[in-house]
Amino acid sequence: MLRLVALIAALSPLPAAAQSMRDALPPGIVVQGRALIKTPPDMAELSINLRGDGTTADAASKALADAQKSVIGGIMSLDPKASYRTGDVSMREVRKGDCASDRELMGLGDDSDRADKGPCRVVGYIATIEATVEMRAVDKVGTAIGLASRLGASSAELASFRLSDPAAARKSAMAAAITDARARAEAVASASGAKLGPVVSILDGNDRAMAMLERQADAMFAVAELAQAPLVKIDIVPSAVETSAEIVIVYALIK
Repeated sequence: MLRLVALIAALSPLPAAAQSMRDALPPGIVVQGRALIKTPPDMAELSINLRGDGTTADAASKALADAQKSVIGGIMSLDPKASYRTGDVSMREVRKGDCASDRELMGLGDDSDRADKGPCRVVGYIATIEATVEMRAVDKVGTAIGLASRLGASSAELASFRLSDPAAARKSAMAAAITDARARAEAVASASGAKLGPVVSILDGNDRAMAMLERQADAMFAVAELAQAPLVKIDIVPSAVETSAEIVIVYALIK
């Protein structure tokens, strides 16, 4: 909600402290400008889970390493500028037999084969790793997800789109917010029969700044509403990344 605070100290008496505050400040207008710009994303983030199975821990680890090499290599072939980082890595036993009582007593749950009523025993291992891949080729994200699954990923999904340079978008949004604030200030000045003067101060329009401004305004201002087979191509049409900015500007009024 856009709020416009116009000085009307002359319309009502003020407490002594507020009167002193008013005398210390020139007549002015406080406006809040807002802007929202949309920028096509130039980066995409994929979340990939990889798994390796084996009869021994080493065999499961090797299977996981092979899957990792294959999947990441496949994505890099689509987008040589892609990068990746790993997350959680785990290794767990696969059991058969009646393992419920021991596992449940330890608070670990039971993942054994209940159909096998023989003694509890370890029959294999499962190694897993989480990976995050950042792609620059945004238009190939859908294809990369399908390729990752083909090459052995247990799951692959698009986590998010984003900007490689959010600061540039933030700068553009801030400039637009300042332009919006000035237009609103000029409209209020014109309607009140005054002329807009120079900028007195500018505050970033975050919650703390607005709270401080509103506490001061309570005394001085009236608040108004302001693989081999050909790859299966999956087309991706990403939504633009929204970058917003809010600023608070105090302009002097020239009578």
